[in-house]
Amino acid sequence: MSSWHFSAHPDAVRPPCFACWPDWSLPTRAIFWSTGGRYSLCRRIAGTCPDQRVRSEVPTALKAVGLENMAGRLPGQLSGGQQQRVALARALVMQPDLLLFDEPLSNLDAKLRVQVRGELRRLQKSLGTTSIYVTHDQDEAMSLSDRVVVMNSGCVQQVGTPEEIYAHPASLFVAEFVGQVNALPGRVVARTENQITVEILDHCIGAPSRCCPMNNVLVLVRPEAIRVTVPSGDGSWAGIVEEVEYRGDRVEYRIRVGQTLMVAIEASLQRRARVVAGDRVGLEFVEDAVHLLPEEPARAFVPGDVPPTGAQPASSPML
Repeated sequence: MSSWHFSAHPDAVRPPCFACWPDWSLPTRAIFWSTGGRYSLCRRIAGTCPDQRVRSEVPTALKAVGLENMAGRLPGQLSGGQQQRVALARALVMQPDLLLFDEPLSNLDAKLRVQVRGELRRLQKSLGTTSIYVTHDQDEAMSLSDRVVVMNSGCVQQVGTPEEIYAHPASLFVAEFVGQVNALPGRVVARTENQITVEILDHCIGAPSRCCPMNNVLVLVRPEAIRVTVPSGDGSWAGIVEEVEYRGDRVEYRIRVGQTLMVAIEASLQRRARVVAGDRVGLEFVEDAVHLLPEEPARAFVPGDVPPTGAQPASSPML
């Protein structure tokens, strides 16, 4: 990968804030400055990359970040979010081999954050530039990434596509990091080739038969995988609604089932009936969305356990 470093060019200067000099308008210096050193270096070495090519890229970069109508403004006339977009334009106009984003949208308001997030994804796809994006925002991680690396205290917890990370987390930490989750202790009571039956809170539910050799498990259920229904009275899942939060496009319920508080989310337009705090409601799990994790370290099976399909007791020799 090619590189250009300030230390090799003593005549190079650094701008003080978000790559903006207070007395330079955007097209004059703030963005052109970032390429001037590089292209001047290229010109001295190879006699290529005339300034006109650089200047022609500046309007494209400004338009890409939505600042084409502010090209004549000075940095002092820009908001913090706009200055941050100038820094992004500076990076894009250089056409680098690798882009590193360190929470670039943190200073933007919610609406603009969503807009710029979409622009970043579109730009990355159109340019084909490899990008590393560091964020604590799960929505940014899910919407921008082809592959996600979840880290905790400097250690990689899981690597996978956004769908793999969200639907099949490798640990409770990963599950909670990328979204809300109901984590319920359970015990495997039956296994077949296609399904595992787990008992939780005195009820049995089915889960996809993925590799889970343990009998004591942690059952992970996302809030959107729980349907709020009318209680049937036949011994099925039921609880008392403690809180209802209206979020515009969705409604979030906190429901007490025995001693356990569970969270369910329902799309606003799909609500079957208006539910308020204090109501008794039924609950249905989308079983295909249930994910199991071992609750404790691996151990030998004991009498009464239901071994995984094809497994043998730990005391039996494996040939």
